[in-house]
Amino acid sequence: LLSIVKAGEFLEDSTAYREAAEAMMVGIESVAELFGDYIELDAGEFATSVYGPTAMTAAVATLHVELALNYPDYNQAHHLQRAGEILDEIHSRVWDEEMSVYRFAPGDTRLMLYPNATVMLALARAYELTGESRYLQRFEATFQGIQGLKDPDGDHYHSPYSAQSMGAEDEDYTTHSSQNYLMLSLLSAYQATDEAEYLVEIDTLLGFLKDRLLVGEQIMHHWMNGRAANEEDRYDYCLGCNVQTLFLLLSIAWLGGV
Repeated sequence: LLSIVKAGEFLEDSTAYREAAEAMMVGIESVAELFGDYIELDAGEFATSVYGPTAMTAAVATLHVELALNYPDYNQAHHLQRAGEILDEIHSRVWDEEMSVYRFAPGDTRLMLYPNATVMLALARAYELTGESRYLQRFEATFQGIQGLKDPDGDHYHSPYSAQSMGAEDEDYTTHSSQNYLMLSLLSAYQATDEAEYLVEIDTLLGFLKDRLLVGEQIMHHWMNGRAANEEDRYDYCLGCNVQTLFLLLSIAWLGGV
């Protein structure tokens, strides 16, 4: 759905994509409203249980912001309002002031990357479009909070959401997708602020993907136990994640002169 929504940013005629996205958003919004704008749902599905309710809810906020940004002539005010309501609800439910991070779920005390990277993406896009300071302030505070997940090597962030199920034996575990979402949030922050530090951090993370996870022509699914994922692991490769990295690289190139 996010890829369909973003078509409006890049295609001259994206009417069919907008109409498809709006139709799909009806179901998404029904779920969000049913759960009071924080989708605390465990249906036994991989996404809801592994990525958690904060990340899932942040995705809905991102969809609204992207619809407002990419289709400004169609219900922009509504989508901005809904994005703001959802982001405020996330903040009230799971913001940890002491840790300066968003929690995986209410009452969950683990420091996790996925909920924060996904909320940061929605916050950066919301600030880019509205200029409202609360979005940037929350983004910057969260970015500082996740530094507790940064590996001592300084080139990637730990993302323990699936570490146990994959068989990680130490805390230096991270996934391709989590680094992708973090880089997308940093790129959006750069687009909104022109702060070079965000591009520098993206470059550092891309270096990690190249030096540690790139095997042949494929970026592998995760890093754990001092090695990239291989065929002995539960998962070793994600096509969607590789396409997402390609999109990130193209997005950087489209900025021009960077």
